[in-house]
Amino acid sequence: MKTHNVIQGTPEWLNLRIGVITASRFGDVMTTKQLKPARNAYIYELAAEIVSGEPSEAFISDAMLNGVESESLAREGYEFLTDVTVDQVGFISDDQVRFGCSPDGLIGNDGGLEIKCPGLKAHIEYLDKGVVPDKYLPQVYGSLYITGREWWDFMSYHSEAKELIVRTTKEDAGYKRWVEAFEPILKEYVSRLDRLVSLTKDHPPIAA
Repeated sequence: MKTHNVIQGTPEWLNLRIGVITASRFGDVMTTKQLKPARNAYIYELAAEIVSGEPSEAFISDAMLNGVESESLAREGYEFLTDVTVDQVGFISDDQVRFGCSPDGLIGNDGGLEIKCPGLKAHIEYLDKGVVPDKYLPQVYGSLYITGREWWDFMSYHSEAKELIVRTTKEDAGYKRWVEAFEPILKEYVSRLDRLVSLTKDHPPIAA
């Protein structure tokens, strides 16, 4: 595991993630419910990033800026509710920087935090169901897997309603099943990505 001291959302952070399989996209590597390889769109995106040297995420929209502001309020609320200090970190990866995650916070030596600030309708749905939404499970599981931490809290926050906090631990049966299926798929994914990149280097490009 390697910790990169960059500020999330900056050009340095974006460049660090070029061609790196991120936990926020693990759902594009393996399906959440069937635990099978997902479709190919993401791997082509990663290959294009590596070949071009350019990140596919190149700007921060107004919606993203609003999310950053809401996330800061949510983090403060989490600290108050749980009586802990949340440490912010830029990016955590494997030693070869082939895959990684950008945690919304780390707690002590054992915990981590993933914050989402959805619209009110979605937030109420999350409160009603009381579990980590399926579309965010790969990110929570992936953050646990990459960092090697013992537990990870998912927090859904909206200023007009109570918060939702759901904890996932390394001992959860769902997480264990996910890891068992994911590890070989991730290994093959990295190999496929390398093969795709090598295809672009067999012959020099034809000059325009």
